[in-house]
Amino acid sequence: KLKGLKCDNTDINYCLSVDEGIAMPLSNFGMNQRFFNIYDGPSLQDSNAFLNIHKTTIADCPFPNVNQQCNNSGWMYGKVLGMPGDPATGKGYLPNAAIAWKQSNGFYYPPAFHSTNLFFEGVDIRHFVIEPLFAAETPSSWFKTNVQEVRNRYATWNPAAFDNFTAIDRQTILNDDDGSLTGLKNTVSVNEDPFFNAPLEVLECESDATAKTSPYEHVTTVVYPGCGTGCDQSQWNANCTSGCYGVPLYRQYLNPQENPPATNTTKIRMMGPAIGGRINLTANHGKYYIATTDGPLFTDLTVGPDVAYTYRVAAQDDGADTSASSEPLEVVAVEQLVVVTFRVTVPAGTPDDAQLYIAGDFQGWAPGDTPMTRADDSTWSIDLPFESGTALQYKYTRGAWEAVEKDEACGEIPNRTLRVDGSAGPEQIVDDAVGTWRDIHACP
Repeated sequence: KLKGLKCDNTDINYCLSVDEGIAMPLSNFGMNQRFFNIYDGPSLQDSNAFLNIHKTTIADCPFPNVNQQCNNSGWMYGKVLGMPGDPATGKGYLPNAAIAWKQSNGFYYPPAFHSTNLFFEGVDIRHFVIEPLFAAETPSSWFKTNVQEVRNRYATWNPAAFDNFTAIDRQTILNDDDGSLTGLKNTVSVNEDPFFNAPLEVLECESDATAKTSPYEHVTTVVYPGCGTGCDQSQWNANCTSGCYGVPLYRQYLNPQENPPATNTTKIRMMGPAIGGRINLTANHGKYYIATTDGPLFTDLTVGPDVAYTYRVAAQDDGADTSASSEPLEVVAVEQLVVVTFRVTVPAGTPDDAQLYIAGDFQGWAPGDTPMTRADDSTWSIDLPFESGTALQYKYTRGAWEAVEKDEACGEIPNRTLRVDGSAGPEQIVDDAVGTWRDIHACP
């Protein structure tokens, strides 16, 4: 039985100990101890010793965890999103590390973090980095969580764990000047985003497999408006978060497995804080292409199948000056069906013999007419074809409206919505999660 501090509240964003008269804030991904915090640079470690720093196993939080959270854990960190899981023990753990980033998202700053003459003894993790796990980018969906990878990595998770993390959240770098951090002198350690793939690299020593080491020097690449402050700064001076996805930067030098180039591994989106530009970490003397004209595609949703349409294109600047139109382009609209895969994770307490259904405006809102297929103990799926551009509303049930999905607090949820998008191909995947069921928890 656990002894000592205990939480007397059920909130997931803080722990309140009545006996001790203290409240401890909880932060997603922020459950590990860091003996050397990296935040603002430049930073130089010289002759530091790290002794007896060990991971903490959370014995009552299983891994893999179909329930997603461990809210009944005797440890307050069972409530916190982003606790890693250890396949060897089948439990979650706190990745206590000698060196780690003060903020869970590892904010990117110019590469000015150096170390020399370090000493480690009895240290499980020397350097720990959080790597956002993204699904492949599509023209209409960027920075969305790769649900399967998250389930395979974390003991506490949810299907939107990394939604809308931005490029500034995926870049970290340490310089090892004498090899005392990594065992490799004059090397750099970067996080595992495939944009930083290099022809010569290894997993960083004792980094909990969260970073990789290579001999390539890195620098900062910046793009900023040539008009300075004399033009509209509303976009350049905005933080790039949800809805602002940055200027695409393509790595031109390819590794053998990237030939021909694959944009999902050679592209990153330049972002930055509200300082009038966009920044990114790049290899020194590398060759890159900045796609400054990248933007949303025009989609005409008013066309009919097998009908010819003529289009002309013109450009307009901020001063409303418009160019001459292009030559006419005639195209014939072809009906495109997109197979949408709906995947849903069900909560703990869902009956073992349950049958899940999807109900929506596309099938008359019949709660028990469209059965789904069980993929594993907690996941169900169904493939349905729709025309690209179709707007859908839907919910999940167990065959009746008395057994419809609710949120985790038994609250009514609005109809789920989706616009079918065939711009990236004939398949589209949707990942959802049910909070609870109306009948199981006696929800109103």
